[in-house]
Amino acid sequence: MGMENRKRRAYAVVSAVLLALLIAATAVAAAPKSGTYKGKLAPQTLIKISMKLSGKRLTHIGISNIPAFCSSGGPAVPVSFPSTTLSAKHRFTIHHNNTIKVGPLKGQVGEKFTLSGTFNTHGRVTGTLKTIFPLNPSCSGSSHYTAKR
Repeated sequence: MGMENRKRRAYAVVSAVLLALLIAATAVAAAPKSGTYKGKLAPQTLIKISMKLSGKRLTHIGISNIPAFCSSGGPAVPVSFPSTTLSAKHRFTIHHNNTIKVGPLKGQVGEKFTLSGTFNTHGRVTGTLKTIFPLNPSCSGSSHYTAKR
């Protein structure tokens, strides 16, 4: 009977180790793919978004122009966002203030951004860019985006 108990314990230990390895392999396989993701904002389809994912670190995040939800003019103003790390559920949120570079309002916050998104395991990221214009709140709004690797 002692030999049988040892076999059962050995089987239980081996089963537990295999289960732990299976869970770890599934978690690794479920991670989003590293690389550069590119897409467009909606409804402002002329504004491009790009970001680079390296492991869980999100870097080189940018949009080609500031989205405005009222009439505006002038040259495109690209915006770069600070780097961030993805959560365990492959999500991120970045808050970023863009200061005015020239003119009588130089140095004041022109736009407040909140960029959020979720990466999936199929090479896509989807999310929202919320833009607030403190000096002209009527031009504020949100845009959705999808970017592919």
